[in-house]
Order: sequence, then C-alpha cells, then structure tokens
Amino acid sequence: MQTRELTLKEVDIAYDFLKDYISLSYEEFEDKIYDLRHNSYKMLGMFHKDVLIAYCGVNVMSTLQTPKSLWVYE
Repeated sequence: MQTRELTLKEVDIAYDFLKDYISLSYEEFEDKIYDLRHNSYKMLGMFHKDVLIAYCGVNVMSTLQTPKSLWVYE
C-alpha cells in the first residue's frame, strides 16, 4: 500500500472515489478542488495496486494558538 498526495491531474480519480458520497457534478468538484488548492487544501489518497482505496482532504494551517495544525475535512 502507498499513501501519497494526489496531483491535480488525478482529480478524476478522487471524484470517482467520492461521487457516491457528495452531491457535486464532476465539473463542480473540479472547480472546488482548484479553488481549495489556493487555501492549502491537499488531496491525500491510499492506494493498493494503483487503486484508490481511501481519500482524505486536509489543510495544514497555522493559527494564533497553534504554530501548525492539520485540519481533516473528508
């Protein structure tokens, strides 16, 4: 198994994995991913034999109270 960040070229892989759990068309999903990337959103995936088996959307950010924190969205 391999866990890694998905690239923007792999948005379709993320969408295929999530499409049954979200109410967005592919175009809406792609637009949101591109918008969220400007806010340090990262798509992480766990792959088994090149098949995505787990997805996690995260953001690494700093706040006044914490120098660095990880927010998990999906």
